[in-house]
Amino acid sequence: KSPSLQLRWTRCHRRLRHQSQLPRRSNDCFAKKRGLDANDLRHALDRCAVLVALNATTLNSHPISREDFHTLLKAADAEMTALLLLALNCCMYGHEVVSLEWSDINFANRVLITDRSKTGVTRIAVLWERTIKALEVLPRTRENIFVGARGAPANANLARKWFDDLRVEAN
Repeated sequence: KSPSLQLRWTRCHRRLRHQSQLPRRSNDCFAKKRGLDANDLRHALDRCAVLVALNATTLNSHPISREDFHTLLKAADAEMTALLLLALNCCMYGHEVVSLEWSDINFANRVLITDRSKTGVTRIAVLWERTIKALEVLPRTRENIFVGARGAPANANLARKWFDDLRVEAN
């Protein structure tokens, strides 16, 4: 068991029977195809049903309104406009956007293809025309799309500073 995922075993037999009940026919078909007895399947389902995540929380997101986003977009310079549009268009966090490289973007097909740093899963996004235009304005002086004042690749802290500065400027 990984230490980051703490699980607690609970024993509530009535609840387990209720949660694991599936139509008998689907259990039998599943078990027969895999060379198992239906009771083995029920036992496995019972074991899965007793896992309860400790301190499970739902995301407490506070999305901004459309009007607020457009206010930020109007106050943004060319670089921040591209950053905001990429984040919205590709459903990316700030640190993911600033780590993008020019080679991740196929301008001919209007597609972004990159690997997520945390999971390694490939992310593919079809870019809007507005996002492409915002990117084409940016200078291609480095391998990374977003660079700091000294020419080094931007990082999550710098992206946060840029966003905080933009919020102050927009208000």
